[in-house]
Amino acid sequence: MGIKKVKGHNIFKQVKNRYVLSKRKIPLRLANIIQRHFLDGFRRGGGSTDASIGGWKPRKTSRSARERKRSTGRALLVRSGKMRADVKKKKISFNNITVGTSSIPYAGYINEGTPRMPKREFIGDSRILEKKIENKIESELNNIFGI
Repeated sequence: MGIKKVKGHNIFKQVKNRYVLSKRKIPLRLANIIQRHFLDGFRRGGGSTDASIGGWKPRKTSRSARERKRSTGRALLVRSGKMRADVKKKKISFNNITVGTSSIPYAGYINEGTPRMPKREFIGDSRILEKKIENKIESELNNIFGI
């Protein structure tokens, strides 16, 4: 008996190569999905997290005419756009993806709320986001195995 060459050897090599490439690309693709999901919440006025389904609590009617004029037609949590722009990919690895804010000191108060300010969560747990992530991983695995 000798060594028998197995048909399909190249298939295994192709799967391995696709896996190696995907291992580097998948975390970045997932980080982009996560970042876009939370940024979409700013455009929709909430709904990017489980706690904000249905939208954020509307802003109170401003007392002064100047404040009413400044906020008319403007989305919630968007005055200068700094907080929305600060939602960034912080850490990306195969084992850990972190998306959040870091340079806006008041972002945590807005996300969690205070006794004087309603909670307007823009980053947090989201079943919708989990489903998007699951779908992307399934798509990537199908691509790796050529399904």
